[in-house]
Amino acid sequence: MSNYLTILLAFQELIENEKIPAGEIFVGSSMFSLYGNPDNWFDPSRVIKEKFFGSYVKFDTMTMWYRRNERSDFRYNGYPGLSAYKKYFDYNAGVAGYLKQNVRKFDKCLGVHFRGTDNNYGKAPGDHAVPVALSVFLAHISKELDTGKYENIFVATDESGVIENIKDHCREKHGFDKIHFNPVTRSENGTALHRSGYDRATRIRLGYEILLDVHCLSECGTVICKASNITSYLRVLSEKTGLLRVDR
Repeated sequence: MSNYLTILLAFQELIENEKIPAGEIFVGSSMFSLYGNPDNWFDPSRVIKEKFFGSYVKFDTMTMWYRRNERSDFRYNGYPGLSAYKKYFDYNAGVAGYLKQNVRKFDKCLGVHFRGTDNNYGKAPGDHAVPVALSVFLAHISKELDTGKYENIFVATDESGVIENIKDHCREKHGFDKIHFNPVTRSENGTALHRSGYDRATRIRLGYEILLDVHCLSECGTVICKASNITSYLRVLSEKTGLLRVDR
């Protein structure tokens, strides 16, 4: 998600501040490494091979990323207006087909995004990687279920065991059992998935699974969550989805 958000933010910056036409902005073919390369994700018309850069101007996308973030409380509010730029760097046919086949929508659905193993290294107050206990999420789930507005819950998490705990809580406290989730890879040993040393093909599959979860979350009316690139990208997909932050 961070790579994609960086590209979209840089694209927005180039158009709005550098006044470069959208048709003249491309992604270099070697930008990604953790989850493959741009060819694995984007429409090929938006990816330019490094050897063809020639007279093309290269821009420091991370500098643009930080410049944009200085003007937005992005960890909590997402990136206002960024959704208008996604169409310029949309998914390739393989990714789009996978999402079309696998994204599910549920009526009156409450979303839950629990950051587990990728979120256990922050130390300073306000650091987005400082974990929030599952008990805090469960309390918010109970409060939302008590409103009577929801018929389904969709859970996205990278940590094994969390879904069963949520199921048990909802069943015992509320007699509620319509808990949905995707059959994606989750950490079994407390190590973040992106730090688990998977081979390239597996990391690309993990990227597909992350996109699947965030697209399903974007179909929910409200999502209980904490600051992350997942929820920032969720707001790119759906600005109408409400975010109920547990870390503010």
